[in-house]
Amino acid sequence: MPSCLPQDDTNIHMVMELCEGGALLERIESGLYSEAYISKVVRSILRFIAQCHAKGIIYRDVKPDNFLFLTTEPDSPLKATDFGLSIRHASHEPKLTSRSGV
Repeated sequence: MPSCLPQDDTNIHMVMELCEGGALLERIESGLYSEAYISKVVRSILRFIAQCHAKGIIYRDVKPDNFLFLTTEPDSPLKATDFGLSIRHASHEPKLTSRSGV
């Protein structure tokens, strides 16, 4: 019988919401947004990274096409995708020195 838990002995299963608002990259390329709007977007990304780090997760693939808007509304929440390069890393472990996602 399949487990309904988000993880099993070897994997963590992530189920994303349907993000109909498109990629952050697409919105940036349109050039229609103010500096104030972009600062809110950047703040959202930095908050996400801080939350990951607080949980011992290093995202390692921060780029505009890995963030999707939930809706098409201008104030839509931003969602991170593609955790393929993410790793667990505790604060007591040695600092990371290798490059990733290049």
